[in-house]
Amino acid sequence: MSLVDIVKKTIESEDAIIDQIAEPDVAVYHFLQEQFEKTDVSSNLIFQYVYCNFYTLDAQKVDKKFIRGYFELMQSLKGSVDLDMEVLLFKVYHLETDRILKFQYSVTSKLAHTLDNNRPIWDSKIARVFSLYLTSIEDNGVNGDMFINAIENLQSNYRKIIQENLLSSTIGKFNQKFDKYSISDTKKLDFIFWALAKVASKQ
Repeated sequence: MSLVDIVKKTIESEDAIIDQIAEPDVAVYHFLQEQFEKTDVSSNLIFQYVYCNFYTLDAQKVDKKFIRGYFELMQSLKGSVDLDMEVLLFKVYHLETDRILKFQYSVTSKLAHTLDNNRPIWDSKIARVFSLYLTSIEDNGVNGDMFINAIENLQSNYRKIIQENLLSSTIGKFNQKFDKYSISDTKKLDFIFWALAKVASKQ
């Protein structure tokens, strides 16, 4: 879909979208961002446990060595400015693991968002909404450039939506429902489009 079509579909389905977003998910996300700012996440086991569950960073995808390195990398990059997604992609790729090395696209985007919550998250549901698919996420990096392009495309679309208030009504309803949580507009859009993918799959 084009951005015009995505905005139109979102507005048409905004009540169902907001209903689809559960407060516990918003509360957990808010908790993670607060803990990230306040604590050493390389040793905060509660943060790590909640993060892995929230972002589905589990044993089916990665092993304990990778997870330990992931949070050490997260802590070491705290406060970074002008984050380079390609460099980050390779840093995550080279984390120690007992499994075959492969590029972790979604996991990398979630790390980038935690470091800078104005950066979008790429996953299968967001890819579905914006038609930003990769041909395979197990191609050992063949699609690295495609991933960078997808993230930049997503960032551009989010920026346009925010700057031009294209979804002011939907974001307004999100704010009304979750008024006690302070989160970035980028993450609000992430929640909204993730929910749109779920709503659309039921139609």
